[in-house]
Amino acid sequence: MSSAFGRRPAPEPEPQAKAAPQPVELTGETAEPLLAEAASTGDTAGFLQTLLCASVVLPVGDPAAAHIRVGDPAFRWASDIVDGNIGITVYTTEARMAERSGEDTPHTTVPFGWLIQHWPGQDYALYVNPGTEVGANMSGPEIEPLLKWAEAKDLLVFAREMEKRHAAAARAASPAHRVQPVLWQKTIPHHQVPFYLERGYDRVGGFVHPAEAVDHLRTPAQLYLALGLIRSSEDFSPTDDSVHVLRWIGYRTDLYPTAIGGNDYPTAESRGGTVVEPGPFRGDGFAPSESPEDRIPEHKVDSVRLPHGAKILRIDSRGEVAELALYDSDTREWTPVDGAFGGPAAIEAPGAAALPPAPAPGPPPAGPMGESFGYGAAPGGYDSALGEAWGDADGHYDLVRPAPEDRAATVLDHRTSDWKDA
Repeated sequence: MSSAFGRRPAPEPEPQAKAAPQPVELTGETAEPLLAEAASTGDTAGFLQTLLCASVVLPVGDPAAAHIRVGDPAFRWASDIVDGNIGITVYTTEARMAERSGEDTPHTTVPFGWLIQHWPGQDYALYVNPGTEVGANMSGPEIEPLLKWAEAKDLLVFAREMEKRHAAAARAASPAHRVQPVLWQKTIPHHQVPFYLERGYDRVGGFVHPAEAVDHLRTPAQLYLALGLIRSSEDFSPTDDSVHVLRWIGYRTDLYPTAIGGNDYPTAESRGGTVVEPGPFRGDGFAPSESPEDRIPEHKVDSVRLPHGAKILRIDSRGEVAELALYDSDTREWTPVDGAFGGPAAIEAPGAAALPPAPAPGPPPAGPMGESFGYGAAPGGYDSALGEAWGDADGHYDLVRPAPEDRAATVLDHRTSDWKDA
């Protein structure tokens, strides 16, 4: 307001300091023009800030360990020699790496700020795009001052957030996530069927096959001939009236590698495989069918636990396929489907011996132990802290039922050598 009215003019507002620009994540391709501009003008701070907002390509020493992230104790660094000095070299793009190290160089991608936070030591110099217009280098002892400078600008926190996103994306892109789940099938030897249906056995191992590749095999004889089961096992006969198979969805497809190998270790190694089994196993990734027309993919799996919803089916010589049971992973039991256990053909092997009857209950313990557990309470009820919390159960307390894992342990304790590939 004008001072003509006898008032002093309002003071001019003081200019506020400009807020520091928020860091923005950059790809290598986006960062290179900014790095080139900073290098041409001698803007060291701009060069470093751009690097700290970008991810770099880092060669690794072990191709099989390229999925391990920097910061993991198992990560394996790959050293480099530049101008006679030992160091670690990173690149802004894979094309830059390929120009110097080759296209087939195993590598990982890591935020630059995360990289320097986990630097292997002062004995290693840092090289960025050596020998190029966007190149830089830094001795090992200079990494610590760089960390302090970056921390003052909140760029280390920004790098940690970048790494979280990158690690999550890497997990999502891993084979276990990238490959779609597969419906698998395993033919069960007759004598093993009761262990599943009666004792709740829940594991599978050995040779398995994609269900879609064997769905056309509608009789035991067809199944045996196509999978080479008659030659590889005495458990199966072409005259069998029925056979049982497991079917389940495998979500961790990396647990079901293709059966590549041979009948001895030198043959398996020459094929780049690890599976060594006697004939008729061929080791070429396909079942040893009696017919050359059958090309059924074969996989070898170590013992894995079956998931909820796994099925046991019976295939008979008339071409009929019936579901017998579904696996319940909560109770670790096989639930019959529509009374399928009632017929004699459901289980071809002799059933397991029945458990002995439970001993008659003895007299309640006397003294403080009896009182603490509710014995000697009012007639007709069970008086205890559990009773008060759960209400009147009319004596139906199942507090000592064997845990499912105890039942499974009993089954495993009585296994025979025939269970090798169960």
